[in-house]
Amino acid sequence: PPPRAHVPPRRGRAAGHPPGEARATGAGVEVPSDAQYHLMVEKVHEYAVFLMDRDGVITHWGEGAERIKEFTPEEVVGRHLRMLYPEGGSEDGTADEHLRQAAETGEYIGEGTRIGRDRGAFPARVVLTALRGADGELIGFSKVTQDLTERRRIEERLREALREAQAANLEKGRFLATMSHEIRTPINAVLGYADLLELGVPGPLNAGQRGYLERIRVSGRHLLAIIVDVLDFARVEAGRMLVEPRRGRMAEVVESAIDAIIMFDESQHVTLFNAAAERVFGFSAKQAVGREIGDFFPPEYRADFIDRVCA
Repeated sequence: PPPRAHVPPRRGRAAGHPPGEARATGAGVEVPSDAQYHLMVEKVHEYAVFLMDRDGVITHWGEGAERIKEFTPEEVVGRHLRMLYPEGGSEDGTADEHLRQAAETGEYIGEGTRIGRDRGAFPARVVLTALRGADGELIGFSKVTQDLTERRRIEERLREALREAQAANLEKGRFLATMSHEIRTPINAVLGYADLLELGVPGPLNAGQRGYLERIRVSGRHLLAIIVDVLDFARVEAGRMLVEPRRGRMAEVVESAIDAIIMFDESQHVTLFNAAAERVFGFSAKQAVGREIGDFFPPEYRADFIDRVCA
């Protein structure tokens, strides 16, 4: 079962500086007046806001603190901040450590487990701020606690959805790999028999039969290429794709690209015009090579292109 709040023996109300007695500022923090206190502390519902004296003893307890932590003001006022931590402290430290850090640096901000009266342990984000008088003397602390329970539930649901998606993706990769292997085997058989027919093993073929045979071979090779691509896709997703660097001719890669690629020299004259560029611009490579690159752009864009690309 979740740990419950450890409530130490009740102490008397600390003689600190309750709201209204001072409006001293220190490190940019103003001790609120009574009216400000009722608005800032008692009427905040989404966060647990409360005040403590310089020893960490709770002096004021707002409505948000009562809603989130479930203790009434009568149960907590006069008790130490330690009662709102698990016994032995939280994963982010103890109440005394946080009070000491806030006193030394001005504030403590962190996330960890805190305790509610009935709900037990819950995740929270806290901001503990030291309050100082005009002379710089420590007069108390304010604390704002945000309940992270719902956020953690959402995060866990997202993690679970991610795990399910990854598992489904893994199964998809396995299916693609299996399917590709199963289909590739009969395709290879079809192509093999087509080769035997072309060699005339079962007998000579006439011109019409050879035409049909060539269609079979072209379609079979096309389907086999698709299967190989699917297998490569499955290997990439599974992290088993092997890539080997090797020397090759850049011109061959550029020529086979599906995007239009134009290469030009320092004098802005075209040196390479691939097949895709021929389709896009309507010029053959023979017509394009040697012309200025600006000739392939409308006059109103030519100067801007040259300035940006050729500078």
